[in-house]
Amino acid sequence: MDGNSEPLPDFFISRTTADAAIAITVRDILVKAGKRVVLQDFDFKNRNFMQMMDASLASGARVIASLSQDYLASQYCHAEWYHPLSRDPLNEQARLIVFKVRECAPDGLLRSIASWNLTKLRENPTLLEDIVLAAVDKERRAHLPLNLAELWRKPGTVIDTRNIRPTPGFTGRGDAMAAIDAALSDVGSAALVQTAAIHGLGGVGKSTIAREYAWQVSRFDDVYAGIWWLDAEKAPVTGRWPGIESGLIQLGSVFIRALADATDEGKAARHALAFLGNAGFQKPWLLIYDNLDDKSALDAWPPPPGARVIVTSREAKWDPEEMTAVAIEEWPRDDSVKFLRERSRRSDMTAAEADAIAEALGDLPLALTHAAAYFADNDVATPGDYLAGLNKLLAVVPDGAKRAAPRAVFATLAQNVAQAERRVTGAGAIVSFAAFLDPEDIPLELFEQPPENYPPELRDIVGDRTRLVAALGALGQVSLIDYQRATRTFSVHRLVQAAAREAMGPSRDEWANSIAAAAFSAFPEATQDNWPERARLVPHVRAMSSHIPPEHATRNLGWLLSVAGAYSAERGSIAETLPLFRAALAIAERLAKADPGNAGWQRD
Repeated sequence: MDGNSEPLPDFFISRTTADAAIAITVRDILVKAGKRVVLQDFDFKNRNFMQMMDASLASGARVIASLSQDYLASQYCHAEWYHPLSRDPLNEQARLIVFKVRECAPDGLLRSIASWNLTKLRENPTLLEDIVLAAVDKERRAHLPLNLAELWRKPGTVIDTRNIRPTPGFTGRGDAMAAIDAALSDVGSAALVQTAAIHGLGGVGKSTIAREYAWQVSRFDDVYAGIWWLDAEKAPVTGRWPGIESGLIQLGSVFIRALADATDEGKAARHALAFLGNAGFQKPWLLIYDNLDDKSALDAWPPPPGARVIVTSREAKWDPEEMTAVAIEEWPRDDSVKFLRERSRRSDMTAAEADAIAEALGDLPLALTHAAAYFADNDVATPGDYLAGLNKLLAVVPDGAKRAAPRAVFATLAQNVAQAERRVTGAGAIVSFAAFLDPEDIPLELFEQPPENYPPELRDIVGDRTRLVAALGALGQVSLIDYQRATRTFSVHRLVQAAAREAMGPSRDEWANSIAAAAFSAFPEATQDNWPERARLVPHVRAMSSHIPPEHATRNLGWLLSVAGAYSAERGSIAETLPLFRAALAIAERLAKADPGNAGWQRD
């Protein structure tokens, strides 16, 4: 293994220091059975650790992964267990053997690999030996008693954990969930793509239903090989679907890590899509195309043969021969009342009061979610107080807000912003700022630039980290944002954004250009080392350009569009690059024409 005639090992045991004892026990069992085993506790002493590690993995030995929370958190262990899967991501050659040695929850690719649970066998050496030997020998496995089946976990479903999660307080929608299940369970050709199109007006909960269905079915590992969420909204300026591309790359990189660093994003996404269709998964994939506003997305990025697909859209016309349409309307009144009384956690709310609030909000789920969050966060306001304030707001909804979002969302946004402001002055300005950005994955670095880049309403908050965190917490409490701790990002519902923009009135352009100034400050200089940081900001640049009229755009937005175009060019997205450059050029030309004596504009 290290240059002499030493026989190649049969197994390499990968473990963390905390799990050395059980790893040694497994090693002893295998050695007793005549196997050649490499374990660092015995084989790496007084030798170059990294050299021995590389040689062990390169030897062709099967890798035994000793899973625990410490193990899952270790980058070194990740490299060790991934090595045998680099050319065999489905582990069809069984080069990776997974033992759970302490309770943990494997995710991603490890979730798709069968495993054995040794956590309950430490005090039963005879049974432990039987299980270890059965795990490495298929013939011995066939003779295990049936009562040991609970120690073996079959391959699980790969899940997009950033988007597939339970919805607190999910209620009703039993008919819709059953219709989706029926649409995706039709018996037919294995190559047939089965699709459920969830459609309805904004705010009725289409995405929530899709997410909850995906979460519920993810608990049954025998249904799908994987469940993945794709943002299918067409990008402004470029007319492409960057959310689908990035979602597919994230999916593909679970199995092929190199895809995450590919310079040509479009090609990497195509490769991931082809992998789903050609890798030989024994079960279908479930793909959710969320917020699909252009049906041609399914032609540009077609699901692989045999896939199950959920589409969420405002589009109501679907070909019944191609997919099953599932219409979603406002909640039935009984569901609205039940939801308000349960989610608000207010024992003083009578059914009649909940009924009156539900009627005022048109039984719209998004607005009712805001109302319930308001009550849960405010012990003082009575249902009567809330309804009185709500009716006042509904009576003065601006005409623009009626076009952009339902009246109910405008009113509940105003109510909940006021509630957040009682906790942290200026919290509502965060919603106004976010209204011009992409609704998903808004990064905190956009709120961490020098205060002079922001509107006056935000300057005190962005200059004080404690207040910024408190303000985000206050907005989360009233369901105006959804914060993701792992990525330091948050999301805002599109209808909340629309209502916030329309509520600004004449100050809208001033806000928009201040946001462009902050993004200009946040955008990093172009180097290959900061691709991830730039990738986080590019969708927000595209969104800003759609909300700022060209005649009001400043040089900041023009520069942002040009660097977003340069980033797209570096990543091989040529079709997306040209529209971004054209938009940047149009801004520069307008500014140069308006100020012919400015040498800077002429240069740009």
